[in-house]
Amino acid sequence: MKKIIPPFLLVALTAIFVSSCGGESTIPESESPCLGENKVFFQVEKYGSQFDSNYVFNGDFKVERTELTHLNDSTAEINFYNYAQGAANSENNLQIKVELHSKNGKKIEPGIYPYMGYSGDIWSMTTIISSKGTIYFNWVSGMPEQGHVEIKHIDKEVACGKFLLSVNKPDRSTIGHVELKGEWSTK
Repeated sequence: MKKIIPPFLLVALTAIFVSSCGGESTIPESESPCLGENKVFFQVEKYGSQFDSNYVFNGDFKVERTELTHLNDSTAEINFYNYAQGAANSENNLQIKVELHSKNGKKIEPGIYPYMGYSGDIWSMTTIISSKGTIYFNWVSGMPEQGHVEIKHIDKEVACGKFLLSVNKPDRSTIGHVELKGEWSTK
């Protein structure tokens, strides 16, 4: 004996099946590629550009807050602060500013963003803003490249990756010894 599925039941089952396919998938927070951990080390020594005297910082950069802004599909900006919004000005207040850029039809996506690597399709610019001025990863011919910012994940809400930036020419105050290394997340 054949079983006949009533047409209204068939329509209901089809609607349920179709609505469960496609659409946006949500990744549970426990499976997110960005875990919200920041283990950033920052060191600057013998850097005198813009400063009355050499600026020195050596230690962990404790991230208090972050900002992720997508200016368009080929430019994003990430800011890391070691102080709360509205905190009093302090000599120890630091901001890490990361700009991510792409060109030739590429969009901002996971990858290795070389520091000022303008000849490629993606590149980054990273500065550290202190109460005394802005710290750059300056470079002169003959030195090793400054490094890069690695993006492991980026979407409209969250990004995570790794800093691997370093310059070392302590006999030149416009370069000094500047390092920024470690895992970061905007979560």
